[in-house]
Amino acid sequence: MNIKAIYNRYIDPIVTIHEGESYRNIMRYFLPEFVTALILSSVLNCIDAYFISFLESTSKLATVTSTSMLIQFIMKIAEGLSVGTVILGGNYNGQKAYTQAGSVFSSAFWTTVIIGGGISSLLVIGAWPICYFFNIPADMCQMTVTFLRLRAVGVFFLFLFFAVIGFLRGIKNARAPMHFFVLGSGVFLLVDYLCIFGGCGIPAYGFYGSAIAFIVQYMVMFIAALLYIMFHPDLRKYGIRLMTERPLYKSWDIIQLSWP
Repeated sequence: MNIKAIYNRYIDPIVTIHEGESYRNIMRYFLPEFVTALILSSVLNCIDAYFISFLESTSKLATVTSTSMLIQFIMKIAEGLSVGTVILGGNYNGQKAYTQAGSVFSSAFWTTVIIGGGISSLLVIGAWPICYFFNIPADMCQMTVTFLRLRAVGVFFLFLFFAVIGFLRGIKNARAPMHFFVLGSGVFLLVDYLCIFGGCGIPAYGFYGSAIAFIVQYMVMFIAALLYIMFHPDLRKYGIRLMTERPLYKSWDIIQLSWP
């Protein structure tokens, strides 16, 4: 069998698509998500740990590392919760039922406010039990509790942000979330450095600066993403109104789709 015959039999049926998304579009959706995952899961944690290492404190570096694992776990919960928004919003968007897709975002937002607020509150209240669960030495507990409670504030904004980008992903807008992550990463690196070491009128908070940078990062990302959804002219057709008469009426559908 020659090369042309192999191409016609195996390659051409894959490349030539008559229905569904083209490979160009699939890659257009994939690449921004790949960049986002790279920034979110790897680069920032490595640079943050590098900054903390200059404080020359094993206990502080251990605290940042141990709490980061817990935050990564919570982040996966937030991502999982956004899956229902992606599916439900994408379904309505595909049917061109744009106002219903917009109502999915409203329900997702308020659902996330409740769940994210609850998890953040549990982190604040349960900071000491978490220390005991991870067998953190007694001399590190107070430092870890303070650090974890600071990061709990950022966790709340993290949940809200994932509700926003879940809607954007559902309407096939993968590029905007990448831009927000890049923006947030730049903000995090700048604030992280300044708050750890001090500078530009900001006092040196030491390793607590990492937690402060986490709060500022997700606060900026959430506000930027929310303003984009609320005021971008291309998204006006979704008629998004956060203050609706029934803000949670699609919440159960979102949770059912997300929990698996």
